[in-house]
Amino acid sequence: MKYVVYDLETASLEGGICEFSVLFGDTKEPNKRHLESSLVYSPIPISYEAMGVHFITNEDIQDKEDLNTIEEYIEFKSIVQNPKNLVIGFNIIDFDNKILENEQDIKFKCRILDVQKVVEHLRSKEFDETGESHWPDNIKLTTLWFMTGAYKKLEEHNFYIDKIIPHEGKSDVIMTYIVMKQIQKGYNISIKEMIEFSNKPIIMKRFPVGKYKGQLIKDVIKKDKKYINWCVKEMEGDLTESIKLELNKG
Repeated sequence: MKYVVYDLETASLEGGICEFSVLFGDTKEPNKRHLESSLVYSPIPISYEAMGVHFITNEDIQDKEDLNTIEEYIEFKSIVQNPKNLVIGFNIIDFDNKILENEQDIKFKCRILDVQKVVEHLRSKEFDETGESHWPDNIKLTTLWFMTGAYKKLEEHNFYIDKIIPHEGKSDVIMTYIVMKQIQKGYNISIKEMIEFSNKPIIMKRFPVGKYKGQLIKDVIKKDKKYINWCVKEMEGDLTESIKLELNKG
């Protein structure tokens, strides 16, 4: 199975790809991975807010090639068209994949593994059982890098890099890959299970945040219908869907 671990840096939260980074690998040839990263021209000017995150300026990309002409992107597109292959990333389902779909009209026919989604499932399961979780409320790649002990494993995974720099494309790809491996090993989770976690909604029993954090949704429905109605009206995502499911139980 061929796989890619990738990361985008963009001109804003709305898009405008200005850096494309990708790790290519094949489970049949584990020692033949290769990591590539390129600054690319973005027709959307990079905002100051985005510059403050990834430190890429408009001057850095003004003479760069278009993404579609970059060799590693052409190879990436070919890989993600095959249903047998796998694309891996952090927050790619809600961000990176959507950016590529909207800007490049790319179709992901391969399997998808989103490390952030995997951790969200693990956190929810732990939280539902005890009302507490050792995972943070705001799941960030940089936090997981240290929390999972991934920062100690660079050489073990044959990455020889002077320094990990957050929001620098190659660094984010490396962090995503090693964090995934640490979670897989630490929680005895198969790649198949991680793919399943990535692509199914989280059904919550307890409120993960807010004034009723840790309390059962079914109990809050009984005592504070005003708050429940506000949640359904103003919020979206897995929590809202979990509330609706509980309400439908009658």
